[in-house]
Amino acid sequence: MQSFVLINQRYCGHEVRTAAHADLICQSEIQDSQSFCDQYFCSPPGHFLLKQSPLISSLMSTKRYNIDPLVSLLYCIKHYASYGNFATYCLRTVVSATDVYTFSTFKQCYTASGENHANNPKLRKFLETVSYEDSDYFSISEIRFLLQLTAFCSPRSDAKVERDLRRVTREIKLGKRILPSHASILAKAIEYWKLRYNDKYVEWSRRAADVHKDRITRSKLRKVLEIAGNHGPL
Repeated sequence: MQSFVLINQRYCGHEVRTAAHADLICQSEIQDSQSFCDQYFCSPPGHFLLKQSPLISSLMSTKRYNIDPLVSLLYCIKHYASYGNFATYCLRTVVSATDVYTFSTFKQCYTASGENHANNPKLRKFLETVSYEDSDYFSISEIRFLLQLTAFCSPRSDAKVERDLRRVTREIKLGKRILPSHASILAKAIEYWKLRYNDKYVEWSRRAADVHKDRITRSKLRKVLEIAGNHGPL
């Protein structure tokens, strides 16, 4: 089965967008991602261009299901992205705390890094030098999928979380809307939400906000120093 990444003519050249800190970027960017999904599911056939994606290939199950991997991914983004964002929240924060990668380049490198990051020694070495909470909870392949999911990590009732978990768990067996491989990762992410959200989210979001603020400060300082260096000594 061939795998694809969808390029909407309106967003030509961009895959489904994510960000290092979904809770820090503007509402319009989240709405753009939502519009992308809405437009995909509602648009007539032939409205999109397609190209191969190593990400989708790495996520496909060996068993055939009557659902396209891309449709499954977009459905997950549309309905369950908050769980994926929270599952990778600490990783996103620690990446932002360094100036080695932007989150966009980090995600691209992580996606294409291969088994145990064998295709990208620089990334593997970087990950060996950073630490974050629960870094061993998700596997490399699970993180590759979860990094695609971005939405606000707004509070939700226990009933809502349990309902989402039941729906995703059914998809592991049925594979009607979500590939079982995707659903299995999502179910683990929802369990992680149940385990950590109430106790950790406020702390982690404050830390992410501080890291984001520090990164902006460093960026501004570099620009000032660059301008000063270009002008030379007075």
